[in-house]
Amino acid sequence: MRIRKLPRRGVHRAPATLRGLVRGALSGEAALATFQREAAAVFRVPHAVATGSGRRALTAILGALPLSPGDTVLLPALTFHAVPTAVAAAGLRPRFGDVDPETCLLTASAVDDAPDARLVLATHLFGLVCDLDGLRDRCAAREAWLVEDFAQAAGARWRGRPVGSWGDAGFTSLETVKPLAAFGGGLVTTRDAGLARRVEASERALPSPVRRKLVSKVALGQLEAALADPRVFSLAWPLFSGGADDQRSEGWIQRYKSRKQGVGNHGARLHPSQAEVGRRGLVHLPEHLAARRARADELRGLLGGHATPRVHPRSEPAWYQFVVRVRDPRGCAREARRAGIDLGIDVATDLSGGRCPDAARLARQLVQLPCHPNLTRRDLTRVAEVVGPWLA
Repeated sequence: MRIRKLPRRGVHRAPATLRGLVRGALSGEAALATFQREAAAVFRVPHAVATGSGRRALTAILGALPLSPGDTVLLPALTFHAVPTAVAAAGLRPRFGDVDPETCLLTASAVDDAPDARLVLATHLFGLVCDLDGLRDRCAAREAWLVEDFAQAAGARWRGRPVGSWGDAGFTSLETVKPLAAFGGGLVTTRDAGLARRVEASERALPSPVRRKLVSKVALGQLEAALADPRVFSLAWPLFSGGADDQRSEGWIQRYKSRKQGVGNHGARLHPSQAEVGRRGLVHLPEHLAARRARADELRGLLGGHATPRVHPRSEPAWYQFVVRVRDPRGCAREARRAGIDLGIDVATDLSGGRCPDAARLARQLVQLPCHPNLTRRDLTRVAEVVGPWLA
């Protein structure tokens, strides 16, 4: 009997997404204004500004804040490499802080170890939520700016209020695989009217998006969404079924990633069609995250809570990625693939180069497990049975 293959990524497409693309093209700039207004309401901030990409959103925030060349920006050692790259490109100095070994997130105490930091970047990694109370108190005491990176946590909450509304500003990506998706793009959230005006002015100065790139982005997004369905993923399994060190499989994935990067919209404004898709995503975000949380609770229960990140009791995570610590990631990945499970390795990188010991240890141990609404209880049981013996 053919085994049902389990993709690790679950992509959420709001209903009538393709219809939204057409409607946005017809609405023009009105769609952008409506998306920004509705996003501000959802994230409970006075201002939201759409950008061409998540990276562009961060760059616009850094340019809008009163920072000087060479100022220090504190960010977690576990983060996406593009974040410190954008910080350095803005003429600022990235400084990496260690993370909590139980939550995988930047701690308030890390701010104490960086007294010269002018800005603290709180990354809600994997869709988990940082201790925003502690970080806000530390930043206030040092007169440092607090910016939230909620690219993996749109819709998550801290003490009942959305992430992205706690700092001086926040930003998210609208990539297809993110909780809030619009075939690419980004969003800045803030309570500061002056900052919002400066970000909006910098976006208006950018060229219009290239229609050809948007079409390619939509095509790739549709492919990603299709592969999140186990029925489609089972047919595509030969492309992913090599061992953990299989160069053919990795080569195909790298070519796909390169192609996806080539259709990015980092230097242009958000297209109105994407804004209309984003509006639909906002409406269905609570329903989508409720389903993700239910699946995560199921899998955590099946694993007995072992080796999974600790969730702060004041938070409601987005569960963008479900990660666990294992003794041998590559050995575990080989075993998982034999069982038809797409387990992700190298999901986190210690960008401090070993200077942050907890981040370095987690980078060696963390793997991503399939856990999303496209999977059944039976699927999650198989994941737990295969991975359980490998838990660190």
